[in-house]
Amino acid sequence: EANDRPERVDLRSYARQGLDIIPTVHEGAAVRQMEKRGIQTNIGNLNREIRAANSLMKSIRQLIHNLKGWIAELGEKRKELLAQKAAEEATLLPNLLM
Repeated sequence: EANDRPERVDLRSYARQGLDIIPTVHEGAAVRQMEKRGIQTNIGNLNREIRAANSLMKSIRQLIHNLKGWIAELGEKRKELLAQKAAEEATLLPNLLM
């Protein structure tokens, strides 16, 4: 803030922030240098797996969100069709009796 930068740091855990993601493991300078040189490390491999899992969970959450919207839309269309059918039946009965 003092340097007029837009970035902000939130020191709360992901859980306290309300985020449902798995945090990565701190790599440290030595691991970072090894990864930069192309040497795979256990911590680097773990973090790659965590990022892949987070990406997969994000995709699944988006799919579930889309499905819920689709189901709600189907429910609305069903109500409209039932109302339309009831209106047609209401006008049909008096015409049959006449």
